[in-house]
Amino acid sequence: MIISPRTLKALTEAMEAHARWCHSGNAQPQTKGVMARLMETRGHFSLATGRRHGPINSLEERVESAMMKLAIQDLASADVVRLEYGAGWMNVLKRRQLVPHRFCYVESTQATRAAVLGVSERTYRNRLRVGQAFILEAITA
Repeated sequence: MIISPRTLKALTEAMEAHARWCHSGNAQPQTKGVMARLMETRGHFSLATGRRHGPINSLEERVESAMMKLAIQDLASADVVRLEYGAGWMNVLKRRQLVPHRFCYVESTQATRAAVLGVSERTYRNRLRVGQAFILEAITA
């Protein structure tokens, strides 16, 4: 699948938002617990609030869902995508039991990230392309 530059830019923005979301830990619960409601209402508790709490379906959550599906099908591509956009990159290194000496994600290039994963730059880019196409298809479906 060939991704146009405009689509790639939009995908990159979505992936960067997903990385910020992962870093900040903004996964929100679908419903509030009893203690949260009590604290929010300062002890005045009513079961009928008049509001419905539906499922949260943000772009970041759809991207994370696509990342998990990608990891099931192709873990190597999922690792490359996480490392490329910085969404949970430390977990990738921990799972692979990699402790690169003086690796700084912010200053790293595709070449250094490929070296950390132990693959060539060409393989890194191919896996990145496969992962991007999978995520794009999943979030636009």
